[in-house]
Amino acid sequence: MSTIGIILIVVVAILVIAVAIRAVQTRRLEARRDEAQDIRTEARERELRAQRHRAEAEEQAALADREERYATERHAAAATIDPDTDDD
Repeated sequence: MSTIGIILIVVVAILVIAVAIRAVQTRRLEARRDEAQDIRTEARERELRAQRHRAEAEEQAALADREERYATERHAAAATIDPDTDDD
């Protein structure tokens, strides 16, 4: 085999290896992008769930505040009516 033939075989082999490596890198990159997208999707779902829970909690807190104010008002009303309450 001539020197040029050997050089051509080596160059072609190097090119094939380079193309194969590039293909593997591209697949890994795409896999990482897909994984990142899945993580973003999960994070967004959890963020929405947290916002919904927070809104529910705020609604419950507002309800509790109204109930507490009502109870306080009723205690005051009862105190004005109760003959056993000291008005000192």
